[in-house]
Amino acid sequence: MNVAIFSVAIHPTNTTFSHFHRILQATFGWMNSHLHDFMIYSTENEQPLVNLVSSTHDFEFQGETPMLLESGKKLSDYLPSQMVYTYDYGDYWVHMIEVEKIIETAHSNVPLCLDGEGNAPPEDVGGESGLEEFLHIIRDPNHPDYEHMMNWGLSQGYEPFDRDEVNFWLKK
Repeated sequence: MNVAIFSVAIHPTNTTFSHFHRILQATFGWMNSHLHDFMIYSTENEQPLVNLVSSTHDFEFQGETPMLLESGKKLSDYLPSQMVYTYDYGDYWVHMIEVEKIIETAHSNVPLCLDGEGNAPPEDVGGESGLEEFLHIIRDPNHPDYEHMMNWGLSQGYEPFDRDEVNFWLKK
């Protein structure tokens, strides 16, 4: 499995979930072309508290967990908590978000990528099975589809992790 791990400092904690989504998109090098949601869990009993969704379309799939639009909701309203960010319901990329520390005396309002490793999956690769096939092809320069897949991957943002580039996009 291809795993990308990033450490990002976000200031201030009253950042909205909509803005947090854009931060995650920049960090992963994705193009914000799919729906997403944030499932917020209690730190005490690990039960889901609320599902913050990006679109009213999501309400058609209401489950047992209360669902709210993420618009205007702030990280500070739900911290401390555990979060799961799901992006692209077709490819179904699920990310556990761990808040390691809350620092109230931050000196910047700009998010900052502190560290990272691994490549994020390219946009629209087809989920885990598509990613496995993609990686199989690009690891073999003799594969008949190697050049096509490499070019396609680059067009979809599949590049080695570069903290400076991530921080450039986070400043936008």
